[in-house]
Amino acid sequence: MRTLSFVRAGILGAITVVAVSGSAWAGEPDRAPDGVNAAEPAPLREHRLARENVLGTSLDLTVVTRDPAAAERCLDRALLVIDEACRIFSTYDPESEISRFHRLDAAGQGEAALSPLLGALLRRTRAWQVRSGGAFDPCIAPLIARWQEAERRGSAPTDAELAPLLAAEPRFAIERVSASPGSTYRVAGDGLVRFDLNAIGKGTIIDLALAAARSGAPEVAGLVLNIGGDIGTWGARPDGAPWEVAIADPANPADNAPALARVIVGAGRAVATSGGYARYRTIDGVRYSHLLDPRTGRPVDHVRSATVSAETAETADVLATILTVLPVEEGLALVEATAGGAGLVVTRDGTLHRSERWAAMERPITPPPDPFGFDEVAAAPFAKWKKDFIVEAKFTLVDSGTSGQGGFKRHYVAVWVEDKRGRVIKVVALWAKQGELDYVKKLNDFWKSWNGSVIDQNEANALGTLSKATRRPGEYSVIWDGTTHFGDPVPQGTYTIHIDINREHGPGNERHTHTAVKLKCGSSKKGGKLPDQPELTGVEIRYYKKKSD
Repeated sequence: MRTLSFVRAGILGAITVVAVSGSAWAGEPDRAPDGVNAAEPAPLREHRLARENVLGTSLDLTVVTRDPAAAERCLDRALLVIDEACRIFSTYDPESEISRFHRLDAAGQGEAALSPLLGALLRRTRAWQVRSGGAFDPCIAPLIARWQEAERRGSAPTDAELAPLLAAEPRFAIERVSASPGSTYRVAGDGLVRFDLNAIGKGTIIDLALAAARSGAPEVAGLVLNIGGDIGTWGARPDGAPWEVAIADPANPADNAPALARVIVGAGRAVATSGGYARYRTIDGVRYSHLLDPRTGRPVDHVRSATVSAETAETADVLATILTVLPVEEGLALVEATAGGAGLVVTRDGTLHRSERWAAMERPITPPPDPFGFDEVAAAPFAKWKKDFIVEAKFTLVDSGTSGQGGFKRHYVAVWVEDKRGRVIKVVALWAKQGELDYVKKLNDFWKSWNGSVIDQNEANALGTLSKATRRPGEYSVIWDGTTHFGDPVPQGTYTIHIDINREHGPGNERHTHTAVKLKCGSSKKGGKLPDQPELTGVEIRYYKKKSD
């Protein structure tokens, strides 16, 4: 039986703390001699690290420390625990502990012993199933499989087809064998048990990985672990300020769209979001949410998104899922009844529903400072920008399979708009790690345009106001609403939309990729597709009137 341990023998045991008394300077034990500066400790700063294909998504870790090596140790510890947890929880691994139990249950072999980690988690899933009135069910896997089959065959399942998959009673029973910390659990299924822990397991793993990261570097002052949008935190920022988390707007999924809300997340708290706005199934021309109500077997669509802040990532994860299933008031009441729980629900009509604790945590959203020094665009002599019209740029960042030492390096991306005079009207997106100005300079076309447009600004500071985290390979969409960085509307006219990308160890080593299109933004929609390039494909740039809800 495999169990998960946070500390492996020999790792922490190799760390020795040495106490030194006195001073290396003879005669003056407490200060350096004249003319010699005592070494100043390095300042605390945020170190950001990323990895791809972790739990089927991307991982971003922010570490507050004086030592970059400590940040790497935190990441190594986190990845080690995530790997071990997957060998227990993963239903995709046929040799995981949970997969082995599925085979035993299907064979009718009765009871099975489970490791402390899996057994304890399954006990908590049973508790959540009861607390939610069945809105959360860890045995939902057969229903999910049935809807996946429906999508393949192009026909939605009937009530008669779903009925056998709905369990009136829990399909499994679980008990703790003894009260000792390392005790195992005994579980018995009805022969039809197929666990799906996706609605709770990612949060569990984030909690475990954060604990492991902390144990690997005691000198660390703060951590933020983001796996696919579920976030766990510990400590604080370098200046002691609490962490803040921006909540995506489900009605405006473009990657550079303004945040729907921003909340203060105290040390040790977590945030998770669930919703059907980003994932759905299309069956016979009808779009269905991927989220299912375990009690009916049907997709739920009354909630666009639900976000929960809680004391653990596991709690936030499972409550966010439950909020998408229960009626809004009932779901938020459950969140408020959970110690430290706070929730935000966006319903199908776009209405925001906040729990009491959420309202106390929320902070106003202020636009970023404008880094440019050029004059406003004089719109008076020209036709005004058409109301509700936007420019949307869709594109795909490709994993070309060419990677150097350390694995795949993320793309640096710039998307910006220039007017007829070649001035940068707006930087729509700049995806680069803050502080790594040298790599941004290798976005050759962007850098030339930037230096031609920015006046009297420190380049690094100006970029810091715009720079966002790099992204994993995949499809993206960014929008321009026809305004400058001042927020002033530009006139109708012809504008050039640029996309510039560069990746360390990409094709041609440091060769960058650039594409651009001139687009007439007037009274009617325009747009089209651009040719594919080695690491930039599916580029489509359109000017059109956005749909109202």
